[in-house]
Amino acid sequence: MPVVTGERASSNVADSSLSDKLEPLDELIEEYLDRLRGEEVPAIDELCLMHPSLAEEIRRIFPMLSFLETAAATDTNGEISRPESTSRSAATAWCDLVPNQTFGRYQLRQRIGEGAMGTVFLAYDTELHRKVALKVPQLHSKSSAERFRTEARSMAMVEHPNLCPIYDVGQIDGQSFMSMAFVKGSSLDELLAESGPLPEREAADLVRQLTQAVAEIHKAGIEHRDIKPSNIMIDAQGKPFLMDFGLARLPRDLDEQLTREGDIVGSPAYLAPEQIESELGEAGTVSDVYSLGVVLFEVLAGRRPFIGSPLRVMRRVVTEDPPQLSSIRPGISRQLDAICSKALQRNPAKRFGSAAELATALEDFLESPPPAAIRSVSKPLLFGIGFTAVRHDVRLCCSHSTGWRGDHRACSR
Repeated sequence: MPVVTGERASSNVADSSLSDKLEPLDELIEEYLDRLRGEEVPAIDELCLMHPSLAEEIRRIFPMLSFLETAAATDTNGEISRPESTSRSAATAWCDLVPNQTFGRYQLRQRIGEGAMGTVFLAYDTELHRKVALKVPQLHSKSSAERFRTEARSMAMVEHPNLCPIYDVGQIDGQSFMSMAFVKGSSLDELLAESGPLPEREAADLVRQLTQAVAEIHKAGIEHRDIKPSNIMIDAQGKPFLMDFGLARLPRDLDEQLTREGDIVGSPAYLAPEQIESELGEAGTVSDVYSLGVVLFEVLAGRRPFIGSPLRVMRRVVTEDPPQLSSIRPGISRQLDAICSKALQRNPAKRFGSAAELATALEDFLESPPPAAIRSVSKPLLFGIGFTAVRHDVRLCCSHSTGWRGDHRACSR
């Protein structure tokens, strides 16, 4: 019988301990969700008193369950979604603003995004004579108001070509708003759904740009904490923009402490293990590195490392190593496979130490000679624009760039 020793043994013991904690949660979670569906809101403190051995997990995981339960559907990739009719009615019931209305100096032209957190309009700034994305949040509590201010501060603190710039924030007739750059294009998740996984170098270059942006916000002491394809916009020229800083953590001297230590925030499929289970390490900027690794894996494999319901995904993130990228996409570059694997290490200490290190690794890959100097690609490349392209080294030589398919989307969820 093989003997497991050293670090591997301690890792197995930790996994077993976590599994022992998570297993008893299953029945409790089902009971909790049943009560939620019955329009009863169970008290977290009451559950902790009834199950003291699980109190820590209950306080960290269960507040997220009510959010997950409100999602009307969960697809096979673990993506939370809502039917359009439900989302529209929920998002607009509180908002009196409508297209073709004047809101202060802004002329509202089109509703381009909406959700539980608010509505985004394509608007025209009559003072500066430019189109903007105007975000009108739903501030239903003090914490949501503080989080909106945190988002505005985070976006204003850092400038980078791949970050969506903020123009203005304030109130008009008591309604808070934020105006920011209008990005004409589509979100990365929409483009992946339409076109599938990307060629190696296009994927690496896309994530490199995003990683450099993340490295810049980390320099300012900001953790994004919600990096995922739906929060990445791609404009008509193929340039990615990272946005939605609603869950960001500011430097400690500016942080409003909107989340307690140990609270789970973010999207389950993109959470780092330590964001779910604190025993695995301290969450921080290296957690953003893990999320970037998930994005890199997804754009190359056409799926996330772990699939299933949000709860199942969180459980697997904590207890299982992600699959090797090459097991899903045979023939992938060994160098790129290794980069992805290192970014997705469960142990934070084994990952790239920073987003800057990950960006450097991707740059090194892009500077290495490709297997073939020129290769024709038979399907649309990165952005589903609808033309055949030729790849020469890392450049795209397009026959034309007209007929952009994407709808008009803004820097918001």
